[in-house]
Amino acid sequence: MKKVTVNIAVELELPDDCDVIQHKDGIDALKYKDKFCTFSTFCMTTASNQAGVKWIGDQQVDSEIIEYVTSEQAAIRLVE
Repeated sequence: MKKVTVNIAVELELPDDCDVIQHKDGIDALKYKDKFCTFSTFCMTTASNQAGVKWIGDQQVDSEIIEYVTSEQAAIRLVE
């Protein structure tokens, strides 16, 4: 088996009424409208190695890849 690390950084510009909170489950969450949001692993796939192809979500592949995840960390913070 090979160990692979995937780092994904996302910056969001959200309305002022959104906030970052500590959810009662003990995780950082984005309070967006009447929902609490966190971020997780999600795979996008294509069958081609050509430039300009469309990448799509594939539930089957996503389910298979999730089985290989040994750790996951999501940190959500407010950037001033």
